[in-house]
Amino acid sequence: MPDAYVPSGAVGMGGGFLNLHEPGTVRALLDEALLRGWCTDAPQVLAVDGWTLFDAVAARRNEAPGDDRSDPDGVGRSD
Repeated sequence: MPDAYVPSGAVGMGGGFLNLHEPGTVRALLDEALLRGWCTDAPQVLAVDGWTLFDAVAARRNEAPGDDRSDPDGVGRSD
């Protein structure tokens, strides 16, 4: 948004928005990378373009109340 105020940590693309300072956002990016096959068991340096994860994470983070933002520590998770 030209000439608009956005909070520190805000990133956006195609109308979607994430705040990297908001609890749970970075975790949601890591979870999406895991869903797409990123393997934490193989210690290696790997560059992942986070923008390829953006749409899925933004959609999930902007769902109705009860999403990750209402439970930033994952205490209520059943998985």
